[in-house]
Amino acid sequence: MTRSTQLLGAVSAFALIAMSSAPAMAEGIAAGTVVTNTVEVDYSVGGVVQETIEATNTFTIDRRISVDVEFVPGSDSTGGDAGTPFEVAPGQTGVAFAYDVTNFSNAAIDLDLNAALPVNTNSRASITQVFVDNNNNGVFDAGDTVDFASNMAADETRRVIVVVSVANAAADTETFQVDLNANAFEVNTMTAGGTGTEIDESASDTAGIDTALVDGDTGFSFDADRDGSDTDRAFAEVSAANVSVIKSSVV
Repeated sequence: MTRSTQLLGAVSAFALIAMSSAPAMAEGIAAGTVVTNTVEVDYSVGGVVQETIEATNTFTIDRRISVDVEFVPGSDSTGGDAGTPFEVAPGQTGVAFAYDVTNFSNAAIDLDLNAALPVNTNSRASITQVFVDNNNNGVFDAGDTVDFASNMAADETRRVIVVVSVANAAADTETFQVDLNANAFEVNTMTAGGTGTEIDESASDTAGIDTALVDGDTGFSFDADRDGSDTDRAFAEVSAANVSVIKSSVV
């Protein structure tokens, strides 16, 4: 029996005991932070103040990986969602679909970025480029990166642009969707082409820094439950002129 247990066992039914503790809240704390939690017991026996009993426990904050992808509607703030599709024209090139990608993890990460058109609509358009718009000017230029984002700090958001070309044969009122997926990789390991170290969940609970993937399954392409990634979808509708020609000749 420890000394603390012995002291507590000596307290009679008439003792007055006051307990205080300093609880540790892990949410939002950087991974790897060592947290100390202390509890103190002050009490009296028969009106005599006894020696304070104190106990301390420490633990390490684990790494929580959470990525969020959100499509940004068109410049008029009306187009691109499921209710009001983004309007495009047959043969149009350089159509930019913007997404805000946020690292809600408690550690810095890299992100692998992949875009795709669902197979039932991919004949109406094609994806030509995916890039991180680091200077937020809406076009690909110096300083922007293709297909990946590097060294994203906790709570940091970056704008990602998916560039699409619409098929010449796309007909009026036809629709297609553009999915963007962001997948978490170990910080400073990701390069263009998908090379890097993907973040996996820890297999066991240790005293050090373990990793937990906390994302859900959005139901879109690339995505699954607790896979360290997230996906969002943009909607587009083709608007084309309906033209009919009647030719007649008289001899």
